[in-house]
Amino acid sequence: MTEPVSVCRPVSPSDTLGALAALPEFKGREYIFGNGVDASSTLTIEQLSAGVGGVWNEDAMCKGIDFLREKCADGRVFYNIRQDITPPCLMAFPVEGAERSVLICAGGAYGDVCLLAEGFPIARRLNRLGISAFVLRYRCGRMPVPTDDLARAVEFIAVNAERFGVDMGKLALMGFSAGAHLAASYAAGISCMPILPAYLMLAYPVVTMGEYAHAGSRENILGGDFSAESAERWSVEKHVGADFPPCYIWQCRDDDMVSSQNSLLMYDALQSAGVPSRLELVSGSAHGWGLAGGTSAHGWLDRALDFWRSLDV
Repeated sequence: MTEPVSVCRPVSPSDTLGALAALPEFKGREYIFGNGVDASSTLTIEQLSAGVGGVWNEDAMCKGIDFLREKCADGRVFYNIRQDITPPCLMAFPVEGAERSVLICAGGAYGDVCLLAEGFPIARRLNRLGISAFVLRYRCGRMPVPTDDLARAVEFIAVNAERFGVDMGKLALMGFSAGAHLAASYAAGISCMPILPAYLMLAYPVVTMGEYAHAGSRENILGGDFSAESAERWSVEKHVGADFPPCYIWQCRDDDMVSSQNSLLMYDALQSAGVPSRLELVSGSAHGWGLAGGTSAHGWLDRALDFWRSLDV
């Protein structure tokens, strides 16, 4: 029998999401573990990983949750960026004296937000590299609700830049899958006038709502009866101009969920607009690797940060 989760031991792959959601530090924040998760949920981290074919690394997820618990013990992490509803919620992991900061948007096809795989493990790694991190639990559903939440998150960071020690001129957005579409849509100003980030990092991104669209993401944000005009509006590659932030993109060449044509379309648009950009297509067909340790994309985060530093932005 698994020992109950407590401050006395690290999180284990055999722990249930319900046991984690029931911890005092997460009271009222159960949504960070996924839609519908509460103290009665019996799904384990191990089963969660198996459910996506092992793409989500169990060890990374466990360490990411431990990182979150550690930060909660140290001080305030959760910030409500709307007074009327939660989520959205912004989680802040500032590093004293950090030169750069990154706001992370996890994926989930705009039907959920996969913070356990693409949020907390990334924030943990960034902190270890001396970079402040923010993780956004945005609302899912029809546009522009998700982009409104991201806009509020960026504005909240800007208003509280001194508190968090953030230089807004060195704040990057990072997105995974649908979260990459969210980050890029915001940067493109599709639904609002953005506070432009200094840099974008897009991992296996959803980009287009056209021929190579990810059908689930498109339906969730546009509905099943979407018009050609709305598909055009939310195809990010159609809105890349010379003022778009420099960008790093990576994806598996044979991605079996989101066509790598999305990355190619985005990269072509960036190159045509003269925007500094880099595309890395790696071998494999997986989608959702997150940090991607031990895979063909191993080290992508370090390479993305190196490219950012090389631009001196």
